[in-house]
Amino acid sequence: MFMFSFFEVPKGVLKKDFRSRFFWQSDGYKKKYRLTRWEAVCTPKDQGELGVLNLDVHNKCILSKWIFKLINGEGLWQQILKNKYLRDKTLTQVQHLPGDSKFWTGLMKVKEEFLSFGKFDLDDGCNIPAQGLIGLIERLI
Repeated sequence: MFMFSFFEVPKGVLKKDFRSRFFWQSDGYKKKYRLTRWEAVCTPKDQGELGVLNLDVHNKCILSKWIFKLINGEGLWQQILKNKYLRDKTLTQVQHLPGDSKFWTGLMKVKEEFLSFGKFDLDDGCNIPAQGLIGLIERLI
């Protein structure tokens, strides 16, 4: 699970989900009858289903947590990533480049979806002190 949080799950692994084979395939390659949809199997237990994690969604959530920590945290690893990949740009301004690490590549693939869930409500901007606005901008850098 630890490595699962660092890298994007390859599409081949998602396509050949061995967990679904457990439910729908018997010995060898003889197929079983599918009594329910995979989406129902992945529905949480408190909603009356099995609660098996959807690997794609879970992987995106864990990678998004790294982006959240990069934006909101101050630490050695954040500073290293900011110096290496962001330099004088914000997270929204950077794109994936061919020489980037697999970790950064995974973050860049979930970045747009992650940022689409957030917003800043500044109203007319009169009630935001200048120092607070500068701090907000610096956190986004």
